[in-house]
Amino acid sequence: MKNNRICCIICSDKSGENVVLSQPCKACMSYWCQSCLSEHCEFATRSITDMPPKCCIALDPRIVLQFLPETNHDRYKRLFLEYRTEAKDRVYCPNSNCTTFISPYEIRKQQISSGECLESKTAVPLNQLQSEVVHRRQDSAMANQDLPIIQCPSCKTEICIRCKKNSHEGACRLEDDPVVAQIRKFGYKRCPRCGYGTRRMWGCSHMQCVCGAHWCWNCERNYNVCDALGGCDNDDDGDDDDSNLEDPEEGTEIADGEAKTDPEETGHNLEGINNPESTTQNLDRGSHAYWERQGLNFGDEPSSMESEETWGCPHDFDQPMEKAGDDLGKQLCWDCWTTIDEQYLKCWMCNLVRCKDCQKLL
Repeated sequence: MKNNRICCIICSDKSGENVVLSQPCKACMSYWCQSCLSEHCEFATRSITDMPPKCCIALDPRIVLQFLPETNHDRYKRLFLEYRTEAKDRVYCPNSNCTTFISPYEIRKQQISSGECLESKTAVPLNQLQSEVVHRRQDSAMANQDLPIIQCPSCKTEICIRCKKNSHEGACRLEDDPVVAQIRKFGYKRCPRCGYGTRRMWGCSHMQCVCGAHWCWNCERNYNVCDALGGCDNDDDGDDDDSNLEDPEEGTEIADGEAKTDPEETGHNLEGINNPESTTQNLDRGSHAYWERQGLNFGDEPSSMESEETWGCPHDFDQPMEKAGDDLGKQLCWDCWTTIDEQYLKCWMCNLVRCKDCQKLL
């Protein structure tokens, strides 16, 4: 007699007395056993590049927390917030013994707290002259409200979030970063999600980073966001960003059908990048047309994007949802991680769930 019992999509264990299967993915509704799902969720919390746990789409945080050991809950929440924040907007504690990621929620909460303190000090009856003086002081203070000094929630180090370094007096000293200068000189761009340096050799503007992020080379946004906003010119014949790069001279072409990426083979070493005076060569120089003619293997085309990515999403919320729960129980705010008892907001683009308090805050 044929056994029609359902199987785990990972290990093929069948449902039975000792195997309980669940359907964590809302897209494909595949069955996972508890052991495989727990292992998958724990694997994703190893580093930011493995976030978030997903099947066809990212798994609901409530499912992830259910299958993670409680000792890993805080780590998952921290990494998930870090994953959702674009590289250029990330703030880390400059204390080398700490380096904690500080989420936009935490930063904004401290900013609002500073503003409330300022307002409470002026909540006294004032005559017109006094009022004008106070308002001028408030205007001056509020001009810097979006760039205040904040405290690291872990070690209490004071941080200037304009330069992302230790707090200081006076204006920030924004020194030129030699790595950034070299990246700009060689025609590279940074992945907007993880900051990894990338060079488009040829082809369309759809990029897929080693961290898994899909982004547009032209506007440097999440590719789904770019597409939702009408898309950029996807003409792969355009060499505008390479107009100042000459094709390599004859005899310097890379052969053997493979693009060399090993630093020892290419000469792309950290010493050369960090030392502007060095004689580092740009072995990637050349127009799109030049590299297309070489027949080199630069890897596979970007994979299809079935996954909903919350990083870089501008978030477009529908009307507040009246029902605060579903088959998984009460909703969880993805910013403050509190359980939502009443109305909540849900982004129709990436499915992010946010409580009304965080929506006011952010």
